Amino acid sequence: MHYVMMSHGGELLARFRGLIKAHDQYKLLSETKFKGLQQQLSYINSLNSKISNLKEQIGTLNERVVTSKNTLVKATEKSKDRKKKSKSLSKALDQFTAKATRVASDSNDARRVEAQLTMQRDKLRTLRN
Repeated sequence: MHYVMMSHGGELLARFRGLIKAHDQYKLLSETKFKGLQQQLSYINSLNSKISNLKEQIGTLNERVVTSKNTLVKATEKSKDRKKKSKSLSKALDQFTAKATRVASDSNDARRVEAQLTMQRDKLRTLRN
């Protein structure tokens, strides 16, 4: 009976040692997986930080785009106003030029008439004398 208990005890001891070995292997595997998960978490945190920085950069760029767009709209409006003013000034200049041409023509006509009148007066004077 002692022998049976010893052999049974030996079998239990062997099983116990097997369980301890299996437990140690499981623990090692668990630690390895845990380290891998920690590395993945660290990588994910790094990516989140990069994403956050990129979002800030995008926000800054969006602000610049809006500012540039507003500046472009203002410049376009100024350009349109300048074109209108330029057209208005061109029209006024054309009208002034046309009027100046009429005045010059009228002046030439007046000089011709005056010259003709002067010639007629001179003829009359010579005829009177």
